[in-house]
Amino acid sequence: MRASVSTPYNAHPTAIIDAGAQIGEGTRIWHWVHICAGARIGKRCSFGLNVFVGNDVSIGNNCKVQNNACNLRCRDARR
Repeated sequence: MRASVSTPYNAHPTAIIDAGAQIGEGTRIWHWVHICAGARIGKRCSFGLNVFVGNDVSIGNNCKVQNNACNLRCRDARR
């Protein structure tokens, strides 16, 4: 599934976002990212090239996940 004009986030056409993934407003998802169905992503995050986010992974607001990272957990970067 790819992001469309109506989504509150931006995703590159090569990104794979499974049905059921929760993605916050203003998040940017770049080339070849895969976000699995149970993932919960906060607002205003950025996912670099080839990132994998597994099921039941929670990533807070304002997090930047760099290229080729897998299954991260992150809290609000402003805390």
